[in-house]
Amino acid sequence: MKLNIPILIAVFLTVCMFDSGNARCTFSCPHNNKPVCAGRNNKRRTFRSRCVLFLVNNCQGAGWKFLYRGACKSP
Repeated sequence: MKLNIPILIAVFLTVCMFDSGNARCTFSCPHNNKPVCAGRNNKRRTFRSRCVLFLVNNCQGAGWKFLYRGACKSP
């Protein structure tokens, strides 16, 4: 089986993109305190801001869903 150089390069670049997944997480959120409540698997968590929620979900693959503005209230 003959391997094609362009295919090998494409596979290598794809692996590198997945391996360095946190490269897209090099930015930080402004230091404003506008808390939001998010939920995941019947749990709730307060995040400092919607930006922090976005950052956690995209950098850690956390899967939190925005519920409402403000700190989470006790169930």
